[in-house]
Amino acid sequence: RDAAQRQLHLSQMQGTLASAAIDARRGEYEPARQTASEFFTALRGQIDAGGESALTAPQREATAPLLTRRDEVITLLARGDPAAAEQLSDIYVAYRKALNEVQAK
Repeated sequence: RDAAQRQLHLSQMQGTLASAAIDARRGEYEPARQTASEFFTALRGQIDAGGESALTAPQREATAPLLTRRDEVITLLARGDPAAAEQLSDIYVAYRKALNEVQAK
């Protein structure tokens, strides 16, 4: 049960990030900004939760660098800059890769 809840939480975070990327691609910058902010807040919470996190220690280490891009992406979205869509897509791929590579080890 705990493993299923952990996986569900990580999948929800991934879905939130994907939703932000899709909204940005469609030019819906305000919903994308709100959703991206939710993802970054959730990621920060998981990283800060330590052993209580849905992320394992290696996953926390692998995803922590994504937080450095938060302000840039949120600013791009607030300005309605189409470059935000590419940034969010890159973050999505990096998030998914970090989770999958760490799980495979």
